[in-house]
Amino acid sequence: MRTLRKFFILTAIVTFILYMGINLVVNLIAGNEFYLSVFILTGFLMSMLFAAFLTFLLKPRLKYLESKEPDEPIFKDKRKKSVALKNETIEFHKIRNEIQKKWLVTYLNDKEKIIKYRMKTSLLGPFGAGAFLKFDSERNQVKIVSFPISGSYTKQGNKLAMKMIEMTENIINNK
Repeated sequence: MRTLRKFFILTAIVTFILYMGINLVVNLIAGNEFYLSVFILTGFLMSMLFAAFLTFLLKPRLKYLESKEPDEPIFKDKRKKSVALKNETIEFHKIRNEIQKKWLVTYLNDKEKIIKYRMKTSLLGPFGAGAFLKFDSERNQVKIVSFPISGSYTKQGNKLAMKMIEMTENIINNK
């Protein structure tokens, strides 16, 4: 859960700095008197609460992506697609290498031919999407399941999930 810990710390620091800066400017413009210890304590508490709330929202999805669970995700806002392989001699390691070039691979199982990966997250932009890919040798197909990391039912989250599926499908079809 390094990703989640790093995200929590960065969010807390950025929120603390923003809260302190805005509060300081407002108090100086209004001419209000403020006590430094109370000012810092409220800033610290507000930043911790905000960071904890965001971490609470993101934890199940990031935890799933980093887990060794071989099943597809159970999130309600997931998007699925099965891609029939055109070429029977497609090699798992080539697809894996292409995915590693484009996204952050969070879990990899060469034996079961499973890859879990996600887009890079940003504090200021969207949190991106995560994906689960599994090769099914018996049916000669690949199952791709994608979901927004933020867990919100927004158009942007759905677009990111669908875009990730389309890009993954292009990688598979071009190999």
